[in-house]
Amino acid sequence: MLNIPDVYTKRLLDLADFIENLDEHQFSMRQWGQLSEPRCICGWFNHNDGHQQKDDWRHAANRLGIEDALASKLFSPDMDWTTHQAASMLRELAISGDVECLKWRGSIVTQS
Repeated sequence: MLNIPDVYTKRLLDLADFIENLDEHQFSMRQWGQLSEPRCICGWFNHNDGHQQKDDWRHAANRLGIEDALASKLFSPDMDWTTHQAASMLRELAISGDVECLKWRGSIVTQS
C-alpha cells in the first residue's frame, strides 16, 4: 500500500524538486535573495510560500516542520552547496527525518 506523505514531508520534497531544477546562478546559500538575485534554501521556500520576509528562517522552519537547531544549520550561509547537494539533503531529511553527518565540500550538518 502506498503511504501518502504528511504535509511537512511533501513540502520538503517539493522544495528539493524546485531547488534541483534551478540554474546554479539562481541558488546561493550566502544570499536570502531580493528580486532577481540568487536565493538560499530558506529564501526560496519563503518566496514560494508567499512569505514576504525572505530571511525569516523561523517561518520556513515552522512550515517545513523542523526544529530551530536543525534549521539554523540547514539555512546556514556557511554551507556552500550546489542545487543538487541541497536537494539531496532536503530529500534525506524528508525521508529519514534526520540529517546525520551529511558531508559536502567539508561541510557537516548534524542534528544536535
